[in-house]
Amino acid sequence: MAAVKLLARLGAGDAVSRAGTQQLLFPAIADFPMPAALFVAVLPIHDANGLLLTEMRRAPIPPDIWACVIADDPFRRPVDLLRQLRDAGAARLCCFPLSRLHGPDQSRFFESGGAGMLAERRMAEAAQAMGFEVADFSGEILDLAARLDPAA
Repeated sequence: MAAVKLLARLGAGDAVSRAGTQQLLFPAIADFPMPAALFVAVLPIHDANGLLLTEMRRAPIPPDIWACVIADDPFRRPVDLLRQLRDAGAARLCCFPLSRLHGPDQSRFFESGGAGMLAERRMAEAAQAMGFEVADFSGEILDLAARLDPAA
């Protein structure tokens, strides 16, 4: 299983990754230590995808870096987000598995409204239909946290 490294910003050294390490551009939480980053991810205190788009407009995203999105975006429709990502140069996309941070009752509530895992699945399918390479990081959020590269 590959290690995962969250990137807050794009820089010259990012394009050179260690073998087996998947690099995810996710400015919204990348500067926070685990597990605090997980709490920040679930709080509706920022436009996570907006931060991603801003960073991608600041510097071109190398082809080996994944654009990591929140599928339940309250600020833009999935198709609009995907177009903006494509226009900003993204070719690879993954959905941050935000839905795994909720307990069973909250998850059922979000799923009943078309959010949560359903939104992540729809985002991945729409991204594939638009030609993105899509990674599946939809496993348990603790599994994703365990795969974070501690040397990053």
